[in-house]
Amino acid sequence: PGNNDPDEDDQDSVSLIPEVVDLALTKIVDDPTPNVGETIRFSLELTNQGPSTATGVIVQDELPAGLRTTQILPSQGVYDPINGFWNVGSIPVGSRPRLDIDVVVEEPEMKTNVAEVFLADQPDIDSTPGNGDPTEDDYAEVDITPQIADLELTMNVSESTPNQTDELFYSIVVINRGPDDATNVGVRANLPAGLNYL
Repeated sequence: PGNNDPDEDDQDSVSLIPEVVDLALTKIVDDPTPNVGETIRFSLELTNQGPSTATGVIVQDELPAGLRTTQILPSQGVYDPINGFWNVGSIPVGSRPRLDIDVVVEEPEMKTNVAEVFLADQPDIDSTPGNGDPTEDDYAEVDITPQIADLELTMNVSESTPNQTDELFYSIVVINRGPDDATNVGVRANLPAGLNYL
């Protein structure tokens, strides 16, 4: 006894291998340059690269102000749009749960949508959940830049002091100063009383 000889039957050992995971996030948007009022879709995919099954996984994906949520489509778990937490649950090795969120763009300012693994029961091999480090693979972000235009209108008349029954020519010019193309533009010009359209 006490000679520390592993070949003898009075000595035994057991190995303990803690469970670890490698969670990675990717995030995309179907239209990074939408018009205000349009609906866009954010898609978030979470991958467990193992070697253990991840449990108790929560991802935080809080949408910035100026985006109104219209539809939430998680492939598993539940997403709470109030606090931005996606309670994913268990993720086997190689599994790729997905969260799609449809929103209406209500403001023209650029916005950044950030997502990060917030919590997991097992330690992550190469990242720390909830630390806000954009260099880690459990962190993903995407920008949207709504399109804006600067429309300028000028109007001229061929004669500013006409006689009665004279014909006048109005010239209306619309210029877009950018930076983006303007679409579906309409101009309304009302003739005042006493003028007849020819």
